[in-house]
Amino acid sequence: MTAASHAGHAIRQRVAQAIDRSKLDLLEAEGEAAYDRMYDAHNYRDAKDAWDDCSLNLYRAIEEAKRLGLTEDAERLSARWDHCHAVWNSQFRSSF
Repeated sequence: MTAASHAGHAIRQRVAQAIDRSKLDLLEAEGEAAYDRMYDAHNYRDAKDAWDDCSLNLYRAIEEAKRLGLTEDAERLSARWDHCHAVWNSQFRSSF
């Protein structure tokens, strides 16, 4: 492989990683937005829908982080999912 083709390959890899990272960031942001919606809910159904969205998006973000080999992000997101689940159970599950 020539130096020029090696450099081109490295650039393509960085672009692919940035695109993959943007998917991870989007999933996390959607999970966090859904978590915020739980607090805005006026009935159980809306709160449950928000929790389901939060849980699913954070789970997908965890899986994406694992796929990308981002162990620290996967661990951070897993801890966040655990926290959100604990909040759902303690504050929302039987509140309405």
